[in-house]
Amino acid sequence: MGPRYYFRLNDLAGSQLDTLESMRNGGLEAGSHERVIDAGYLPVRESAIPLNEKRIQADRFAAEAVMQGAHLYARGVRNCKNLKAGMSVTVVDPSGTPVGSGIARQSETSILRYHQGIAVEILNSDSFSLLCEKHPGTRLA
Repeated sequence: MGPRYYFRLNDLAGSQLDTLESMRNGGLEAGSHERVIDAGYLPVRESAIPLNEKRIQADRFAAEAVMQGAHLYARGVRNCKNLKAGMSVTVVDPSGTPVGSGIARQSETSILRYHQGIAVEILNSDSFSLLCEKHPGTRLA
């Protein structure tokens, strides 16, 4: 049994068993905690992050959000030297660890001047592969 992501089951919306069953019917491998009655879990799987030559550094809080699948917003950008809209980028946390990959939606100038909007649209690995097929110029490091 590998690592698990635990969450609280709210019985106001329906019974806890119904909630878990609904999650399983949706294709998730949800289970209930062995000892804590109102806790459920999902197994954690590692995912590969496509690495690009261009890196953009996010602050700690933005990097945590990106790790969970959120887009990187301009306010969370710490460093984006020579970034141009449309570039394939890897988002890294303050220590340099990759946390996500995607497409820059703003340039360095726009991010630093306005501090608004999505800076990088995060793509999962399947979306990124599809993008590379449609646009052969997209390169992975």
